[in-house]
Amino acid sequence: MGYRSEVKIVAGKKAAAEIRAVIKKYNSPLEEIGTNKRGDTLFACDWVKWYEDDTDFPEVSAVMDVVNKYMSLPASESSKDTGIEYCRVGEDYGDNDYQANGDGYGYLSVAVKCYEEEGFKPKPKPKAKANGKKAK
Repeated sequence: MGYRSEVKIVAGKKAAAEIRAVIKKYNSPLEEIGTNKRGDTLFACDWVKWYEDDTDFPEVSAVMDVVNKYMSLPASESSKDTGIEYCRVGEDYGDNDYQANGDGYGYLSVAVKCYEEEGFKPKPKPKAKANGKKAK
């Protein structure tokens, strides 16, 4: 069974590009939900084993490496492209992690409740080819 969490990340353009690469490389359970008018991307996954320090979960460690990289940027290097906000809510009451950097962040809770109200547009689904297979 294992312990499950809900994870949400809002990332600026540079951070989002790195998270997308990790998702693709490790087949991460994190999904790209959409992008807002500012260019920030919302990533999410629900009811997932999110063990950050466990070598059995390299897809989680790789995502957290990106999150921690952008969290550790000095203020002089922070921009809307490198901004990132991370939230994990575990099964147990009070088991929450929240981190944010960057200018203009702090709206993750609103985005999580209803990303459309915050301006996040859903990621378009791949169109099917005539033979019924998804286009790349």
